[in-house]
Amino acid sequence: MYGASSVDLLERAEAVARSLGREREGAGFLFSRWTAHVQGLDLERSCFLADRLLEQGSASPDLVVRGYGDAAWGIQQWHLGRIGASFRHLTATASHGPSDDRSPDQVRDGLRLLTAAMLAEISAYHGKSAEARRLLDTLVAGAGDDAYATTVATCMATRVASVVGDPEWALRAADRGIAADPHFSFGFLGTYLRLGRWWALAMCGHDPGAAADNAERLIVANLTNPVRSCVSTWYALLAQMRLAAGSPGAAAVALDQADSFRDRYGQRSADGLLLLVRAQLAETIAGPDAAVRLAERARAVARRQEAYLFVQRADRFLADRAGRELGVQ
Repeated sequence: MYGASSVDLLERAEAVARSLGREREGAGFLFSRWTAHVQGLDLERSCFLADRLLEQGSASPDLVVRGYGDAAWGIQQWHLGRIGASFRHLTATASHGPSDDRSPDQVRDGLRLLTAAMLAEISAYHGKSAEARRLLDTLVAGAGDDAYATTVATCMATRVASVVGDPEWALRAADRGIAADPHFSFGFLGTYLRLGRWWALAMCGHDPGAAADNAERLIVANLTNPVRSCVSTWYALLAQMRLAAGSPGAAAVALDQADSFRDRYGQRSADGLLLLVRAQLAETIAGPDAAVRLAERARAVARRQEAYLFVQRADRFLADRAGRELGVQ
């Protein structure tokens, strides 16, 4: 991650590169600035930079410059909760982005990996979990012994598995990623790997209370000070862990934190998940009617965002509750 001084240096470096006619390098510095702002949930600033990148890329014959613009704009839309727009843009541009040129280029290869991994994650949010898993499996296999590539691919696989609700997949992906970077050298990516591992252990019944405690400490240390992308998502997943540990009061606190960070910083990619976990909590403390109302609300919000993963999960939640009622009758 970048500090404020680093972002200032990137801005100056971009200006120098452009003054020298080095378009690709200038775009790279701008992309790094966008990355710093979006990962820090400064979404107002990152929106402006994503628009600049897209405008510059659209006018450039350089595939890497175009790739920067397409990746930034598409990922930005996901952060804003515009899942359908994000998926359509990244899918449409994937065929003419930097992946066309297979000659060695470290910058382009890094951009290709990031874009493919994020497209997989966004595809899962858009309801295409099977396709996302196939792409992520391909990225993990293709990473080989490259620690960074393995960390990127397994990080995204862990994040996807967690929101899909597949703890076994999350645990396998996290363990592989952590083995590739046991010293936590890639702190931003490694945080999600370790959080996903704690979530998976809790959901599999392996001392969920201790797993939740460890996850909460990591969230506070690495995602809140300063704030980082997906903090609200991980507070919602922490609430699931607290529920698995039989602690609905602590789950409610975690969900309040999720709502607070979402409302303050504006990342809305997981709105449906937050409501679904509230439905799970309501089932525990308020009864089935309240749970059903929240699940229906989650489904409506997710459908509006085209986050069909959470529509599917809400449908399963509601079908399960309906089945239970029929069984009681």
